[in-house]
Amino acid sequence: MKRRVSTVRTLKQARAYVLQVRICGIFSDAGVGIPNLWEVVDLPHRQPGEKGWGQKVVAIWRWKNELPAVYPEEIFYGKIPTGHAVLMNMDHLRAEHYPKHYRPLSECSPLAQRIYERLKLDPLTTGSLRKELNMTQRPERNRFDRALQELQVTLNIARRNSLEHENDTWVLFSVQYLDVVQTRTHGSTPAQGDSHSNSDFARSLRHGISDDAVNTHGGQHERETRRKFQLSQPSPYRRPRYRRPNLAWSEFSPLPGVYPLSTPRGAAWA
Repeated sequence: MKRRVSTVRTLKQARAYVLQVRICGIFSDAGVGIPNLWEVVDLPHRQPGEKGWGQKVVAIWRWKNELPAVYPEEIFYGKIPTGHAVLMNMDHLRAEHYPKHYRPLSECSPLAQRIYERLKLDPLTTGSLRKELNMTQRPERNRFDRALQELQVTLNIARRNSLEHENDTWVLFSVQYLDVVQTRTHGSTPAQGDSHSNSDFARSLRHGISDDAVNTHGGQHERETRRKFQLSQPSPYRRPRYRRPNLAWSEFSPLPGVYPLSTPRGAAWA
């Protein structure tokens, strides 16, 4: 019996479609044998004389970003080996896609490894990464694009789940999807003490804890977060904090020996 084709007009209907088919392409070039969102979205194409891309293209382009950001526990955005962008439900990612397509960083190209090492320090947009690596002009730009795609296909990086960023921002896959990595590493029984704490921490990252929030008040937020989730290693996404100058208290206080009521502006005690 042929499965009834869904009709999609809203974000919620798009979510239901992705959960139903498990994995789908986004536009009509998704590839043979893969359902795609384009075929089921029932919105008008660009009309003659209309400016822009038309309602259908605009809606699909917006949903590909909104679905993993609004439903991070249910939907993943990534790329398959053909290089096409896809959406998939998290059960499919854990059970089939990640075990089949993950490749360790050591098997990636040297340029892909350079990009990965830079993303260890901070999440960055595509444009910022290109500039930092001085690869904004062809043919270097093409090499960069291939390496970035390689990291996505091998599930070493992922696009950050955030509605606040208009441009694609890249993070380490193992940071945003820590629980997926642990499921692969430990099977159904993660290491003792990690099953809830680390997966909860990973979920908090998927829901968009920003760098600035993590570094609030000289790292106090992160210390509390790590204490709550019982994580032993510091986050690689910590920005360097301002360290306390090696100065006497009298240089901060009008009276010798009297502690100031607050730190100097811009300082955060280590």
